[in-house]
Amino acid sequence: MMIKRIAFVASKVDLAANLMAEELIKVVGSEEFSIGDAKAWISRPEQEVLYAESEGELGADGADLIVILSRHSGVPGRPIITTHVSGNFGDAPFGGDPHTLSVACPPFMKVFLQESERRAQEIGFDVGFEPTHHGPTLDTPLAFVEVGCSAEEWSNRNAAKVVVDSSLAALRRLISQGFAGFTYAVGFGGPHINGYFTKIQLRSQEFAIGHVLRRHDSESASEEAVRLAFKRNFGTTEVAIVDWKGLRGKERSRILGVLEEMGVRVMRARNIAHSL
Repeated sequence: MMIKRIAFVASKVDLAANLMAEELIKVVGSEEFSIGDAKAWISRPEQEVLYAESEGELGADGADLIVILSRHSGVPGRPIITTHVSGNFGDAPFGGDPHTLSVACPPFMKVFLQESERRAQEIGFDVGFEPTHHGPTLDTPLAFVEVGCSAEEWSNRNAAKVVVDSSLAALRRLISQGFAGFTYAVGFGGPHINGYFTKIQLRSQEFAIGHVLRRHDSESASEEAVRLAFKRNFGTTEVAIVDWKGLRGKERSRILGVLEEMGVRVMRARNIAHSL
């Protein structure tokens, strides 16, 4: 898939997003700019992005990729830079549609984490890969890039700069070298920030993970949503990476049954992570 138009979205009601937008303009010099051969722009919607119902509401019409600058709250409760795609495997308490997923961009999320790791460490932040867990649900490939987990971190200009610099570096690298060359995968199981999936994104040369169904949502996840995770993962996806002990036995059996019907290759997250 070609990426020629990129929208950076920063909600005006999000403290961290505002700071990231400021840092991005400092680096690129304008709200419209180029990244290699791609055209990019910064959009500043008035509302929370989680509840947007269209690309137009985010100022991202015509984009091939949407990068959402955002705050992160909750776990792990310490300074962290994260990324994930949006959507809901089950109900939709925080925007988007139930049992519906946005289109992921595994190469960008993978390379963003790799670019973030050193920069984040230098300012005392961790990096982590999040599951699919809130709105919006859109048809344009998208990724959230976030600073967490509290107001102290959201107002940290160094952290905002890490997200901006890492996003731009990842996009330059991918636009230059191409978005191909990875084996796309879907992750299943484990906590909100899964150490196995994060390590695979950081260390594996092969796998790029898109959607992730965490343990918390596994009971409410529909069979159709599980199937959709493979269809809305940027490209052909025939690998499932399963955190075996990160799923209850009943839910693991149910999900494995769906994966078997689909004919996808099932791999254990622990085995891949330990080989890296």
